[in-house]
Amino acid sequence: MPDDQIGPAFLMVLGLAFGSYGVRELALAYRSDPFGEWIEKAVLGAGGLAVGALFAVCGYRLLGGA
Repeated sequence: MPDDQIGPAFLMVLGLAFGSYGVRELALAYRSDPFGEWIEKAVLGAGGLAVGALFAVCGYRLLGGA
C-alpha cells in the first residue's frame, strides 16, 4: 500500500468500527423494553452511525472521490 493511502485506509477502518458499533447499539435498542433505556441506546447507535459515515466519507474524499 503506498504511503499516500494509509490515512484514507485508517479512516475507512474507523468508519467501519464506529458504524458496526452503531448498528449493534440500534439492534440492542430494538430489543430493550423501558423507554429510557431504548432512547439511550438509540441515540448512541445513531451517533455511532453518523460518526462512522463521516469517517467513511472523509476517507473516500482523500482517495480522490467526488
